[in-house]
Order: sequence, then C-alpha cells, then structure tokens
Amino acid sequence: MMRIVQGGREDVRSLVARDAMADAAVEDVAPALPPLKDFPPRLLLNMEKEVTGVYITGHPLDEYAGALEALEFSTAFLEELSEREDHGMPYDGRRVRLGGMLADARSKATRAGALMGFVVLEDLTGQIEGLVFPRVWERIHQDLTVDQPVLLDGKLSLREDEEPKLIVEAVLPLPRTAAELPDDTPTRVREGAGAPDESGAGRAPKLFIRIPSRARMDDALSMLSGRRGSSPVMFRIDDEQITLRAPAQYWCQPGGELMRTLCERYGTENVKLVAGP
Repeated sequence: MMRIVQGGREDVRSLVARDAMADAAVEDVAPALPPLKDFPPRLLLNMEKEVTGVYITGHPLDEYAGALEALEFSTAFLEELSEREDHGMPYDGRRVRLGGMLADARSKATRAGALMGFVVLEDLTGQIEGLVFPRVWERIHQDLTVDQPVLLDGKLSLREDEEPKLIVEAVLPLPRTAAELPDDTPTRVREGAGAPDESGAGRAPKLFIRIPSRARMDDALSMLSGRRGSSPVMFRIDDEQITLRAPAQYWCQPGGELMRTLCERYGTENVKLVAGP
C-alpha cells in the first residue's frame, strides 16, 4: 500500500531506505554477546546422554581405552562365554578384575536389616550387574560413585538361566593406560602386541605355557605359587587363540626343577623360556 504524505505519494525507494536505517539502528542498540567457551568434553557427553539416551560425540571411557583393552576380562568376553555350549560354567567363581564406569550404584536392606549394594558397570562393549554383600558394602560404598571410572575386583557368578554377574569385593581407581594397571591385575596380550611394560620385566626371560583352555590355568598357577621371581609368565590359550599374562604375583624364577615339573605336566613342546629383548 502506498503511504500518503502531505497530500502526495512518498517515493517507495525512500520508504525502503528509511526502514533499512531503522533496522540498522535496532541492531546497533542490541548488546554484543560475549565469546563463550564450549562445554568441557565430559559435561557435553553427559548432556548428550541425558537428552538422547546415548553418547554421540564420544564416550567418557575413550581416554581409558588403553587400560580397558589390556584387561583379561570384559563384558564382550563374558557375553561370549554365556553363548558357549557350557554357558561358561568353568569360569564360575573365577576371580576377575573388570574396568569401566559405574552407571548405577544403589543399596537395599536385607531381611536382617543390613544394607547390600547393587551396581552396574559399563565398559566400551556393554554392561554387567554387580552384587555387593553387606560387609563389603559397608567397607567400599563411599567409593562407588555413579559416572566414575573404576576397577571392580571380585568373582564371577555364572548361571545357565541368568546374565553373568560380578560379586564385588573391592573397588580401585581405573588408570588410563595398561602400564598403570596394578601389578596383580590379570591382563591380556593381543596378537602382535607385547605385555604392558613392567619394571625389570624387559630384562628377564618370559616363560610361555601353552594350554588348551583357560580352565587349565588354575592348575598351572598353583604350580607357580610360592616361586616368585622376575620372569613374566605367559599363557597361550589354544581354544581362544590369545595369549594372557599371569598376574605379577605368579611371575617366577624358572629354575630346573620348575621347568621339569611343567614339562612333565604339559609336555616339553608346550613350555618355552624366551629371552627378553
């Protein structure tokens, strides 16, 4: 619509110019926004999970991947166990150490009136539920904080009709690298990779023992108990095609008597002493 001004028509171009000047004046009045830093990565991930239910730009455990990949057990391996014909029953009661982030930690009163705990540990491949019995809960509950990276030490509970569970007995901080894992943590050596570096381990020879399955490890570890030395002990597991490093408490001094005993039990071709680099 044309606007009538003083009995005549105002030029359209003048109106457009005037409106543009008004808009510019409004923009000049608006305050400039200060520069803002992006949210810290951990907070951003938590916000993504809260809004969408999943992490989008990463995972809080990405910076701990080195330590998690070195651990002997993970939720992915436990899932594989449950799918085996024996449902992984040979591993029931096995002491393990699992790493991840606490997705849940809560308590519940027992019939006796004591408190026990229920936790959910999440690693980069899945989740596992943990049970914390009253005496242990009383000792460690203050260290079980949701969204914190931890190592949970305990025993596996495997049943044919249930998901694997962990009977939690201790909680430790989760380090970022394999080299920072506690010495007594069972670790896994992947194909083409060496064991995490240990003080003095590079100079001592390594003792390799080849066994058909993990079920035979306990027998070998009992033979190594009490013979502590500086030589790392490595188990080659045939049915899984992996090599596992025994906890440091089972490293040995591979003398003649021990080597003869191991060779008699497992065969000379399955017991080798390999010089360090």
